Amino acid sequence: MAIQNFISGGFYGKLGEVVGQRWRNKRTIRRYVIGANPQTPAQQANRALFASAVRLAQQALNVNKGAPAWANQSLGEFSWRVGTAKLRLRNGLPEGQAVPIFPDGYIPFHTFESATIQSMEAYGRAVWKLTPVPPVPDRVLSGCFHCRNLLTGEWEDIYSTATLPSTTPLIYDPGIPAKYGFPAGAWLEGATLYDESFSNNAYFLPRLFTAEPEPITRFYDLEFVGIDISNSYIDIYYYCPFVPFEEISPIPVDAWCLVDGDWQNYENIGQLRWMEEHDWQINIAIPGNVKFPADSSIYSIETEIEREYYNQYVICPSYDFEE
Repeated sequence: MAIQNFISGGFYGKLGEVVGQRWRNKRTIRRYVIGANPQTPAQQANRALFASAVRLAQQALNVNKGAPAWANQSLGEFSWRVGTAKLRLRNGLPEGQAVPIFPDGYIPFHTFESATIQSMEAYGRAVWKLTPVPPVPDRVLSGCFHCRNLLTGEWEDIYSTATLPSTTPLIYDPGIPAKYGFPAGAWLEGATLYDESFSNNAYFLPRLFTAEPEPITRFYDLEFVGIDISNSYIDIYYYCPFVPFEEISPIPVDAWCLVDGDWQNYENIGQLRWMEEHDWQINIAIPGNVKFPADSSIYSIETEIEREYYNQYVICPSYDFEE
């Protein structure tokens, strides 16, 4: 719709088949024309190249936005990163090497050469050992992690940071939840933040591929905390250092005890439940004909939960009655 200027004359915008506009500080009127879009193969290829460059530049910004290596240039940081990614792709580099975390010609102070996934039994989430150990500890490393969501089966890019420790071996724990796995095709990459506090000396984690064997396994190894006993119930409390990433159905519990005065195995006398956060509990409602004197036992539990992309093991130690 055209906008009329009654003081100086002329109009702005579309009016019928003409368009009023300002060009080089002069008012002009031109015919309304719909631009051609021939959709040629060359045009389509250039659009795809630009779209890929924008996506890679955004990925890099999520890792180390505002890095000093991209500062003090007449060109804006994002535009510079897009142009860098586009040139790299045009020169035939794969996407893993085209991500513009640093400009062309910039050499980071320290580059990690390998990363291995640590034991899931111990941590319950993705933790990496990086080598070689950098010369300056306590740097904040930001990473992009391409991994599989084990609940949906979908591949996702997630971002997280952690401070590199001063201990050896170097263990990088960005707090990736246990619901994410790193099967074949997964990778991580990243760079340090706040480089200006360290003479602008950046650390670089180039795209490194990692692989957990599928189906991916997660362990819930419970630790005994305490017990409440009455004539009608038994509650045994356990702790697990990490939190399940989905609801776990109650698990049947067996016991060795006195039933009608005879020692025998009592199947499915109670249930092991995940309560919330780190807390687990065995709850037993004691029937009137059952006793738990000394030498009774709530059996050790080891349950496997199988899904398409992962297996989970719940391991609960036995409780032996001493009185």
